[in-house]
Amino acid sequence: MKQVVVNEFLDDLAVHPPAVYDRLVELSVASAQELRTQADQFVQADWPTGEAVPAFEKHGYRYYQDATHSLFVNPRPSPQQMAWYLKASEAATYRASSDYTDQTSNHIDEHAYYRADWVSSVAVRIRLPEDRPLIDVQTRHRSLLKAMHQFELGPIIVSEPLIDPSDELQLTQADTLASLKGSEARLVTAFNVIEHESQPLAFVKAAYEALDQGGYFLLTTRSASGFDILTLWEHATVFPLEHINLISVEGMQALLTTAGFEIVEISTPGQLDVQLVESVLERQPDLELPRLWRYFLSNRDEQAKRGLQQYLQQNRLSSYLRVVARKA
Repeated sequence: MKQVVVNEFLDDLAVHPPAVYDRLVELSVASAQELRTQADQFVQADWPTGEAVPAFEKHGYRYYQDATHSLFVNPRPSPQQMAWYLKASEAATYRASSDYTDQTSNHIDEHAYYRADWVSSVAVRIRLPEDRPLIDVQTRHRSLLKAMHQFELGPIIVSEPLIDPSDELQLTQADTLASLKGSEARLVTAFNVIEHESQPLAFVKAAYEALDQGGYFLLTTRSASGFDILTLWEHATVFPLEHINLISVEGMQALLTTAGFEIVEISTPGQLDVQLVESVLERQPDLELPRLWRYFLSNRDEQAKRGLQQYLQQNRLSSYLRVVARKA
């Protein structure tokens, strides 16, 4: 199974500018609290299917840990309630506003290119006609669509887009991924989507059904088996409703194989775990941390911290998970 390590330095402040990111978290948590008034409509997750034990509670939502060390909110908002959160809540409105995008566009545009380049590097392996579509799920940024277009990845379908796609790219739109069953797609891409899917197993199965035989599913997500989440636990920088599924490396393997996929690559090329722990500790200096990590963060230089981050990547211990799976 392939694994990828990234050596470039990434600054957490560039990814999450405090002035706008803190406001997004605030509005997201407020939207989550608003949905709690409709808790009679909440549902149970369709994955995991085995027993789970209580892990912690955050903003009124209970997280459970299963045998694969994945974390799940249960009960959780229904698919319809999550659609409201993603498209019509105050958090969604703010994320789409110029107040937010003006501060984050440089990083987003650069990251869009890297994502499209990654997709292109996978596409060259696919032995399917190039006129078969690529499906991108819950597209958030036009820059990603434009980058994919520049890489000539074929016709693009946007499923459940969270923006109005550019007309100039002549894209096809779909209301749900499930509605694209039988599309014989070459690729399905889902960047940071599964972490807020109400029914993760149904979502993965829908991706499988939308692909042609030999097609590829590419996804990224926050992962519970990453250093910052395992170290900080309920104090980690995760929050409902953005993160109701925090699937571990082992959990992702089980989830995808249950849906019928063959896993080609599973990597954790994250670059921010150590910075995230350090940032939380700066905000909460009295937070209890294992003595090793408190000592390390206080007494070692940036080179040592980057070395630790590289070690986490090499051993699939970063909380940023990226997967390539094939419909066999």
